[in-house]
Amino acid sequence: MRNFFKTLLLFITPISLSSCFHTQEEKIKIEYDYDDVSELKIDWKDAFLQAKTEYFLYFYSEYCGYCELIKNQIISYVLDSEDAFYFVEYTGEIPLTSNTELTIGADSWDQFAIRGTPTLAKIENKKVVCNICGTNDILSFLNLS
Repeated sequence: MRNFFKTLLLFITPISLSSCFHTQEEKIKIEYDYDDVSELKIDWKDAFLQAKTEYFLYFYSEYCGYCELIKNQIISYVLDSEDAFYFVEYTGEIPLTSNTELTIGADSWDQFAIRGTPTLAKIENKKVVCNICGTNDILSFLNLS
């Protein structure tokens, strides 16, 4: 009987200890949700009404697979960044365009459009200076890729 308990202890100990240790990557990986930045969410019609002179608008959709792919990176970046960021959920009322270059210089929401989600727009002095669509382009612009 004593040998049985020794064998059992030798078998159980490594299994229980292995569950206590995680890789560094597992410890760092945090799953964010858009509710984690709820204080930064604005309506798209308020995009040009912000008091800051320079800020970013991140357009996303809860149903966008591409937005989901980079959600953790974007939210993590925003929470650690000193840049002003606002999140705008795409609800279907934001105008769409195939040429975002035409929106550069826009200074009101009725002159603005996006190509799709995700989109990152930069506003300086109440004018659009950058309008980027797509996961790779956004991550590259923010130096996250």
